[in-house]
Amino acid sequence: MNVLIGGTGIKIQTTSAAFENVLVDHYPGFVEPGSPDSIALTVDLTPPMFLDPDADIEVRNEGSRWLMDRGDFRASYDAANRCGFVRQSASHYRLDSVLRIDTVCDFAASVPVLELLFLPDARVWSLVQ
Repeated sequence: MNVLIGGTGIKIQTTSAAFENVLVDHYPGFVEPGSPDSIALTVDLTPPMFLDPDADIEVRNEGSRWLMDRGDFRASYDAANRCGFVRQSASHYRLDSVLRIDTVCDFAASVPVLELLFLPDARVWSLVQ
């Protein structure tokens, strides 16, 4: 499936048809046909295995790669290749957090990313939508 957030297409790939259906229902009005320039995001669903779902998110940059860790998911995004990977349990809330960070990181050339990463979620959404 492909979602369009803030003008950026994100192709979400998962092996779970049930989870994909949850995402389609969760993103009404944002699901659109894919395009060749969409970010490719692979979501690997795992049983809940992380210790603290309320932990603060840690985001770090290694060249063109952004690494994201929180108590309930782990993700990476390669801005140069416009692809990423998420390991999480089957919850659209976890994916929401990753999509916000990935979309912001993709705008790195035109937006001061480090400033955005520390804004409250509502302000980040207003900037990427």
